[in-house]
Amino acid sequence: MPLSLGVSVSVPLTDRLALTSGVTYTRLKSTISRSEQTLHYLGVPVGVTYSLWRAHRFSVYATAGMQADFNIKATLRPTKQAPSHDITKDRIQFSALLGPGLQLSLTRDVGIYCEPTVRYYFDNGSQVLNYFKDKPWNININAGLRFTLQ
Repeated sequence: MPLSLGVSVSVPLTDRLALTSGVTYTRLKSTISRSEQTLHYLGVPVGVTYSLWRAHRFSVYATAGMQADFNIKATLRPTKQAPSHDITKDRIQFSALLGPGLQLSLTRDVGIYCEPTVRYYFDNGSQVLNYFKDKPWNININAGLRFTLQ
């Protein structure tokens, strides 16, 4: 299962609703025909959050959005002893997501967040085999720093 880390920016629209964006990094590693494939993606999420509950520095919210992931590096290592080499990069991978979120505010403008989301990866028509094609519906865990612009 992919684990993504990122930096997020939140722009409040109302007391409970906010627009979010940022940058995420995802690494996919898989074994294909006794070879090890590693794909590195930079993603740009765009979404909204709706605050469900807040207490002091802790908040619980619902999130929904879309993400475009750009494959920045792709390597294949035929065997454990052989050196890896670059392979054809995957096309842009689009996905839609929905889920809960938790945030611990460190300051008024900076917090640590975690979002376990259900995500659907759309078929990008690429020949590159990866987890997104094998399991288009899955659960992701996004975590990182969020900056709130007041």
